[in-house]
Amino acid sequence: MSMTTPPGSRPATAPEGDKVTPATAAANGSNIVNDPMEVLGEFDGGQYVLMLARALGSVASSVVDHDRKGKIVLELDITRIKKTHQVAIKHALKFQRPTMDGEAGEKVSRETVMHVGKFGKLSIMPEAQMSLLPPGNTQPPSASY
Repeated sequence: MSMTTPPGSRPATAPEGDKVTPATAAANGSNIVNDPMEVLGEFDGGQYVLMLARALGSVASSVVDHDRKGKIVLELDITRIKKTHQVAIKHALKFQRPTMDGEAGEKVSRETVMHVGKFGKLSIMPEAQMSLLPPGNTQPPSASY
């Protein structure tokens, strides 16, 4: 038993030579395919993360100023786009911050389309795109004017 693996738990990586399958990726926490900050950073061209950062600061300062609770809610609704390997992700950011006499808040909802790759990897562009250049050709065709 190693010092880094608690008793009764599985090792963090698959044994060497084993292929990673969807089942092993789901069962093994170290094989997470989506970085939440990367995915959230793609929403609305990066604006979603900026709105979240502003909401965090606004709500936190109001909570300290008025000694009452605030709330931030991130809501994601994911729907498949038929006959594709894409999903439409409706993302909403809602926050309530305390004020002197009550509370103030805002809700912003938008939608971003993302490709779903191997093991559920989300990306703006598909991971496996056909090459735009013919095989063996490393230079784009020359333009004649």
